[in-house]
Amino acid sequence: MTAPHVTTIAHFASTLRDDFAQVFASVLAVCDGQVLIGREMFAIDGVKLPSNASTHRSGTRVEFTQRAEKLGAAAQTMLDRHRATDALELGPDVAAKTTARIARLRQDAQQVREWLSTHPTDRHGPTGGLRKSNRTDNERAKMAADKGVIQRYTGVAAVDAKHQIIVDAQAPGTGSEHELLLSVVDALAALRTSDTVLTADAGYHSEANLVALAAGVARLRTPSKALEQFTVPLRPFLGVVAVAPGGEWIPSSRESGSYGGNLEYAQLTEGTTVYLPVSTMGAYLYLGDGHAAQGDGELTGDAMETSMAVTFSVSVKRWGFARQTRAESAEHLMSLGVGGSLDQAMRRATTDMAQWLESEYKLSSTDAAIVMGVSLKFDVPDVVPPGFGVVARMPKAALASIRVAR
Repeated sequence: MTAPHVTTIAHFASTLRDDFAQVFASVLAVCDGQVLIGREMFAIDGVKLPSNASTHRSGTRVEFTQRAEKLGAAAQTMLDRHRATDALELGPDVAAKTTARIARLRQDAQQVREWLSTHPTDRHGPTGGLRKSNRTDNERAKMAADKGVIQRYTGVAAVDAKHQIIVDAQAPGTGSEHELLLSVVDALAALRTSDTVLTADAGYHSEANLVALAAGVARLRTPSKALEQFTVPLRPFLGVVAVAPGGEWIPSSRESGSYGGNLEYAQLTEGTTVYLPVSTMGAYLYLGDGHAAQGDGELTGDAMETSMAVTFSVSVKRWGFARQTRAESAEHLMSLGVGGSLDQAMRRATTDMAQWLESEYKLSSTDAAIVMGVSLKFDVPDVVPPGFGVVARMPKAALASIRVAR
């Protein structure tokens, strides 16, 4: 038995990437279930991995365009020469070889043009400098070695100190270890506790990393040139918080209603209290869909998805009038309306906020309308079917002078 060629291994790994991720996650879950992951310290370190990139296939888009033009011109020159010698008595082998050479040149030129059409932009480094692409393996990077500059990947892994278990592994095409630190830190978010220590050597140090770690932001792993400095402040929350809706209906995790559900409301962060109307004995509370950040509306159909370790408490509050999901933070009261249209969702949120003020603050309907008319804010957390969401958000500062009848 012989060892498989490196290209066979590369094809196997690239086509089964998602399957590998699932197996890795399953093994990690088993290790965690056996209390083999201590979470006291994660050590981050890396290694240079060889690439299957062909050096003569490297270049910028301008260089590739010039190469395609030269290949096409060379093929045309050979074709013209071949036609000029048609009258001569050439051996069949010579004619066949010439025809094959012309076909090969045209094929090479077409492959370059196809590559250019599927890669419309050049690669850039973290400082904006132009990086050469490679038509064999475009994710690799040039790296200095004792034998000169070669094509490689930077492999990086995070290892738990308790039993030396690898809890994260990546191999992006970059030559700089410091470019990988933030993606590894983000990947470890679900495993870390407030006391977990992360260690890495000086190769991962950069001013940009220090700033990002201090600010708690995320950045794109493979940004376009325009988005190289684009960052997103981390504001984790759960997209799904719900109880059973009652009756025979069993909703999917994508649906939402007065019982809660797929609310996708970015204000439901740590420290926020969520009130869910219970319609079924036992309530059947469920939650999930962790987001590290999300803009209002969830316009692209997803957010910055992440796994989470969530700590929460549950208590029963006997509000006979509550028919909608509500939330309360230190700064706001929030009524979450869900409907088949934005108009319907807005009406439900507004009506529930009025009922909340009338019941808890003992305001008349007229007084509640006056307060809401000058102080109420609206958020649109979800415009992705099947349900639309609108939140009526009342600043508590506007209610400070009103006696609370709790």
